[in-house]
Parts: sequence; C-alpha cells; structure tokens
Amino acid sequence: MIPNVISAAAWAMIYKFIFNNDFGILNSVIRVFNPNFNVQWFYKSPWAFWAVTFTWLFYAVIVTLVVLGDLMNIPKELNEAALIDGATGWQLIRYIQLPLCRASIGTSVIASLTSRIAMYEQIALTTSGGPGDDTMSLPIILVKGIMDYRYGYANAVGVVMFIIGLIVLGVVNKLFRMDEASY
Repeated sequence: MIPNVISAAAWAMIYKFIFNNDFGILNSVIRVFNPNFNVQWFYKSPWAFWAVTFTWLFYAVIVTLVVLGDLMNIPKELNEAALIDGATGWQLIRYIQLPLCRASIGTSVIASLTSRIAMYEQIALTTSGGPGDDTMSLPIILVKGIMDYRYGYANAVGVVMFIIGLIVLGVVNKLFRMDEASY
C-alpha cells in the first residue's frame, strides 16, 4: 500500500533513486550476479519504457484489495454447494467466484486504465517523455502544448484523453456486464 499512500511525485523521485545506475538498489542487486551490468534505466531505450511501467505496477494493490473484499463477501454456502456438487477448485473460481466479482474487477480495470491515461507525475519527473518518445504520454503532450502556447493543440489532446476515457468506460462496462446484478 505504500505507493498508494505516498504522492505520485514523491514515489517518482524514490524510483529515480531505485533505478539509478551508480548507487540504485536495483542495479546493485543485479551486479551481485552480473558484475558488468550497466543500464541507465530512465535514459536508454528500451529500458526507459519498462522502468516507467514498473513505477505503476505497485498500484495493483488497490485492485487486489477491492477484488479480495468482493471475494470475501461471497456467501460460503455458494462455494460449499458447488464443492458438494463436484466442482473442482478451478471450476469454483471460473463459474462461481469470478462471475460474482465481475463488478469489482470491472471497476478496478476502469480505475486503473483511466489513471494510466492521465499519468503525468511519474513520467514528467523520471523521463520527461524520453528517451526520444519512448515514454511519451498524452498528459506530457498536453503540458508541452500549454508550455509552448499551443492552447488549441493542448485542448485537442485533452479532448482525445476524455474520449479515450469514455471508450474505456463503455468497453469495460460492456465486457464485465456492469449493469447486470451479480446474484
């Protein structure tokens, strides 16, 4: 839960130290096994993309907690009845637990995807969209448009972000049948 408690800006700065080539903990651990390891994580392609991607993987804890809460609310009688009827562990997950948790999984997917569409701090403070355009994102493009006094362009990027968010919302709602009752 630590990444969810600390601000995104502070977490990005912590990651700059974790991924630092000279004194970062990640390269130090890898050098125990490979002494010649030398990767500038945020400054070399394709490593920058993977380093930025790794900075938001810990946010999956929220998704895990939301789905776990939904799993714990499934009545034990449903699981017991399925086991008595001869369901295996995989069948129990596939036919009982996952369908009953689809609303929380769908909500988590929507929250995760929309927050990734709007991810600015981690990228701005670690790579600024580089090297080249490897880690460029719509919010970085939007802010650069504003800084360059290209307000129409920045507005267009904002509208695109909004439309992508609506599309994600619609697709996930349809895929997870969010408007149907679970029981």
